[in-house]
Amino acid sequence: MLYLGVIGKPISHSLSPAMHNAVMKKLGINGIYLAFEVDDFEGAVRGASKLGFRGLNITIPYKENAYSIADEASDDVKIVKAGNTILFENNQIKVFNTDIYGFQKAVEKSGFKLKDKRIAIIGAGGAARAITYASLKAGTEIITIFNRTYEKAVKIKEDIQSFYPEKQIIPKKLETINFSEFDIIVNATNIGWKNENLFEIIGKYPEKTKEKKLFFDTIYTQTKFLKIGKSLGYKTQDGRWMLVLQGAMSFKIWTSIYPDEEIMFRTLKKAQKVKKDKA
Repeated sequence: MLYLGVIGKPISHSLSPAMHNAVMKKLGINGIYLAFEVDDFEGAVRGASKLGFRGLNITIPYKENAYSIADEASDDVKIVKAGNTILFENNQIKVFNTDIYGFQKAVEKSGFKLKDKRIAIIGAGGAARAITYASLKAGTEIITIFNRTYEKAVKIKEDIQSFYPEKQIIPKKLETINFSEFDIIVNATNIGWKNENLFEIIGKYPEKTKEKKLFFDTIYTQTKFLKIGKSLGYKTQDGRWMLVLQGAMSFKIWTSIYPDEEIMFRTLKKAQKVKKDKA
């Protein structure tokens, strides 16, 4: 029996169980993927290991904790100091970051490339770390990180800059953002889950221009951030493909099988509809 799961807080919104359980059923794997809301991150991880779990996904707010608990970390995790995938193997906790892959490939599915783009990242948590690194790896020369707590944005620069000394990571206070300066604007916070308006919180709204822009939200619903971007004629992408792609790579880490992305995406959309109908 293959035991997998996701841990975070909150977790009730997670659609990962539906996605991974559908894939295991399709592949004929005798397994189950469960969601756990936890307060004691380390205790939950070590408990899952003792219970015979093969692996876990890690979501908000524990991605940076995942790095600190690792017995073995991938090179990407060592750089970004955050992980979203745990593999239990040989009595060790091995930590990976598949958000990096997920973000890059999700942006490409929207018709954009990260190379040479002007990118603004809103937020400075684990997702922002992965997105910063993914963008630099893909050829972005300048990344600007906007956060309410300026020091957290500075910390990302300190942790990652030395690996890309020829490129620029610029930390700024959230309220200083000027949307017109960027080609891709990413919401890497959880602001929007409860229908909050990120632009209202910032105190600034984007303006309509003739430039091609992508508004990308790591949240996998149509947030006000995306709706307003779309109303101005810009391309938008929610976090569903990023969730699918990072999940597919996590599944490969656990099983050595890269699953069918389309099955995962269709299952995700169906699960969203069910949740919406129940609401």
